[in-house]
Amino acid sequence: MVSSQIRLSARDQKYLVISLLVIFFVWLVPYSFGESVAIFTNDLVYIPLSLFLVMVSFYRVIESKKDSRVVWIVFLISAIAQLVAQHIWSLDELIFGTKPFPSYADVAFLVCYLAWIPFFVMYLKPLKNLISKNILVLSIIISCAIIIPSGYYLVQSAAGTYTVEDTLLSSYVIIDGIIFAPVSIGVALFFKGKTNFFPSLMFFAMIPQLIADVLFQITSANGTYYSGSFTELFFYLPFVLFMFGAYSSHQLDKKQDIGVKNI
Repeated sequence: MVSSQIRLSARDQKYLVISLLVIFFVWLVPYSFGESVAIFTNDLVYIPLSLFLVMVSFYRVIESKKDSRVVWIVFLISAIAQLVAQHIWSLDELIFGTKPFPSYADVAFLVCYLAWIPFFVMYLKPLKNLISKNILVLSIIISCAIIIPSGYYLVQSAAGTYTVEDTLLSSYVIIDGIIFAPVSIGVALFFKGKTNFFPSLMFFAMIPQLIADVLFQITSANGTYYSGSFTELFFYLPFVLFMFGAYSSHQLDKKQDIGVKNI
């Protein structure tokens, strides 16, 4: 039984690596052909990515136990909001030829980001007895280290006048900082050997998400961002990590590690 579990986990890890490589080339190839190709391809790629995430999230809601169903319903809400946001962004940029940021897509994006806060708190709840004081303090420090610079950037860039664009650029990173309080705890517990690999991918997905939001903030502010740019690679990665993490068929705490079901 143990050997079959190990084989299953190893196979699923291979699937994960292959998926990450595929998504890397999905970004790289259009990016290599220039901005116009990158923009067109990027806007199309997000549609199936966000749709698959909704499908996986819905599956997890159906398959989850009653005590964890609310957790996955909240994540499903975030995935649906992401799907709506990506459709609005693509329609604005490809069909209507209007600037997708800021736009109504940001309303849906904010719903997604805000839904992540209660999701990660509830997702982490079964591990509350494993959280030491040192880990808690470290998570608060990391969270503040993310929030304070972004808040300072907003105050400095606004110069007394808070535009929608500047506020949104800072808001995404600030919300990331709040999310990183529970996420940092989850990552720390994984490295202490307290959690299983695939369910912990939910925490690790927020690392490239944070990098993407910081890069988006910087490149949008200096006018160098465009859909499909280098920043986009880091927006792609969380989709893969979230899908593998959400599809996981075993619990977060390390009682048994049986990988994920066949995808």
